Amino acid sequence: MPLDDSDPAHIPVAANSRAWACTVVVLLAASVWGVYGRSIHAPFIFDDYNSVLANTSITRLWPPFGDSSSRGPWNPPPQFCTAGRPLVNFTLAVNYHFGQLDPTGYHVFDMIIHVLSGALIFGIVRRTLDLSFFGGRFDGAAAWLALAIALVWALHPLQTEAVIYVTQRTELLVCFCYLATLYSSLRYWQAAVPLERTAWLFVAVFACAAGMASKEIMVSAPVIVLLYERTFLAGSFLAALRRSWPLYCGLALTWLLLVALNVVGPRSHSTGFGSGVPAYVWWFTEAKVLWVYLRLAAWPWPLVIHYEYPYLDSFAAAWPWLLPTLALAAVTAILFWRRTAAGFALVFLFAILSPTLLVPVVTEVAAERRMYLPLAALVTLAVTFGYLAAQRVMQFSASETNVKSRIRGPLAVVLTLCGGVALVSALYGARRAEVFNQPLALWEDAIRHQPNSSSSRINLGMALAEAGRQQEAIPQFEAALRLKPDAADAANDLGMALISAGRAAESVIPLERSLALEPDFAEAHNNLAVALATTGDESGAVDHLRRAIALRPDYVEARMNLGLSLARQHQAAAAVEQLEAVLRLRPALLAAYQPLASAYFELNLPPQAIQTALRAVEQARQQGDTQMADQITAWLQEHAASAPQP
Repeated sequence: MPLDDSDPAHIPVAANSRAWACTVVVLLAASVWGVYGRSIHAPFIFDDYNSVLANTSITRLWPPFGDSSSRGPWNPPPQFCTAGRPLVNFTLAVNYHFGQLDPTGYHVFDMIIHVLSGALIFGIVRRTLDLSFFGGRFDGAAAWLALAIALVWALHPLQTEAVIYVTQRTELLVCFCYLATLYSSLRYWQAAVPLERTAWLFVAVFACAAGMASKEIMVSAPVIVLLYERTFLAGSFLAALRRSWPLYCGLALTWLLLVALNVVGPRSHSTGFGSGVPAYVWWFTEAKVLWVYLRLAAWPWPLVIHYEYPYLDSFAAAWPWLLPTLALAAVTAILFWRRTAAGFALVFLFAILSPTLLVPVVTEVAAERRMYLPLAALVTLAVTFGYLAAQRVMQFSASETNVKSRIRGPLAVVLTLCGGVALVSALYGARRAEVFNQPLALWEDAIRHQPNSSSSRINLGMALAEAGRQQEAIPQFEAALRLKPDAADAANDLGMALISAGRAAESVIPLERSLALEPDFAEAHNNLAVALATTGDESGAVDHLRRAIALRPDYVEARMNLGLSLARQHQAAAAVEQLEAVLRLRPALLAAYQPLASAYFELNLPPQAIQTALRAVEQARQQGDTQMADQITAWLQEHAASAPQP
């Protein structure tokens, strides 16, 4: 039923709420652009290679789930970071539709989501501080404090990885949906009429379902909504369930979607208790990682794109971190049981972090992006406690009856401090954002702080290889293998660098080592095939390429290489089959059109060859490559004139 003035959820909404909302969005947008605008053209890095560059499921919007020849945007490949996260994959497909592989649109989208999440934080905090739960302690200051919290959160340097690194759109989207679920639930509780209440219920359930389709940490959202109502509004779990059972039924149903998306275990090779790390070892190590996160929230230096910490495999090694963690958990439990706002904020922090703190993720012990949303709880605690502390101190010098002084004085102190923090954060965040424009500098910085990181060595090697510095890349891959001898990806990348350096014969050994470590490594099969073909073993190359395609039917590069290899062996019909599949998967790949047209000419099919070449000319012009269009036109004229008539 509608809430009245006596209900603890009632908020007298100010007449200038819309003005506040517009002001907050504009201020956040301008501030975020000031920090991240300089990274608007930052190239794709790290996992972006599979999430974006090699992800053929994002190259078309229809059909949504794909067909027999390729996957669609709502059906991402199981081996990629977007597996089980179809909403994220779909947004990448929208970016691809409008800008192909230009990173600019991807970064703009991510900044927009970041700004909107900041606006949601403002709305949640403002409405929460205005609740009668606080007994009027934040009257007249709630909106200003909420603005300060949103601004400090949005500009904190710890957020740079999540905002700039495109693959971490998974984090951005799930956190936006998490906040939208909580905000919509709050509006549901405060709705004045049944129709409005029903509308906000549907919005909350939709946002929760969208979050489940974005990342697995959304699993705690329905529980957090219940804990919020129990803490601030209802007073007990039973009362909350009685008051809002339709909301909780709707939110609980979204768990079914999460189960359906993860029933096949899309990340089972790197996540879970069967991934090779004993549970207690992971928990010991994550106790240390938790305090690393808290330190970075308070003092965000050094920031590193990839963290590798040695596992703590005994209590003797872990106790300096484990005991404080257990103490913090006990304090959190006590504060929450007593229905304190601080207790809820700490539970919120643990709820977001718990999936990675409790479940092993062997590819990444720690990551800055995991603090993206938990940071909101810490900033809120710091700002609100600072305001209350300033209130208490300044009461000794202010008149008991001077209400405005008791608000304005502490508020001015807190806003000044927050403004200073936001400014320093923006300056440091902007410098950090610039580093993402230069992958070489990004990974050199990572190695400077973590010289024994195998993954950072691999990625520095890849950055050097992309810059054409193959001879410098090779020692990085060799160092990665020394640090981690069982790293199949390091052996594969070493082989690839040797091929690019013109040392194909030497590349066979590390590529075979990679496949011995990981027999189903499709990329290693493809690279070994390239090495074999370069040394004259076309038959061996074809075998490995077919194996790569069997493992990954949408592997464009392997199909392309197979088509070229078959064409060199004058198996034109088989080459046509592979090259046609390449263009179905990635129609914008100009390099595939001319070999396909040549194969058609060899099969004495001039009409198909001419049509393929004309499609290539059209694609080249659409991509603004007039030189390539002219070259293909000249090639077509030469070959069409000499082609035998059918």
